[in-house]
Amino acid sequence: MRVPTRCLSLVLALGAAAPLAAKAPVPAAKPSRPSAEVAATDADVILRLRAGILRAEDERDAADPALVAALSHPVASLRQRAVRALGRIGDPSSVSLVSRSLVDRDLEVRREAVFALGEIESPAALTSLMRVLTTDDAEQRALAAEALAKISW
Repeated sequence: MRVPTRCLSLVLALGAAAPLAAKAPVPAAKPSRPSAEVAATDADVILRLRAGILRAEDERDAADPALVAALSHPVASLRQRAVRALGRIGDPSSVSLVSRSLVDRDLEVRREAVFALGEIESPAALTSLMRVLTTDDAEQRALAAEALAKISW
């Protein structure tokens, strides 16, 4: 019977080599990253995206790759922050990006998207905002009404 070297070293170090012969070999574990390493990497990615959002907002660049990537990130607060940045930038070309967030799975992201469309003040957002007026969420409807009032038709 062949025992993986790692296991044999551990058993010998613990002084339990005798019972090893009677047992079947232990299959080697699948290599995986420790959860702390995964969390650290995820935190690093989030931090880099947040920095990219701030940079894009400072530079008034609605097409910044970090900003666009944050819009589809699994973390809702990151998507929300990216939508807010697009609203603050105010570039009419970002209406389509923000409008996609109107159907986000997170309610706060959807609300932020409605507000951001009002901040952009582009007639291109009229159709999207009119659709929001039919939603079940009263706050979204109120935000849509405010946004529509800001837009010059």
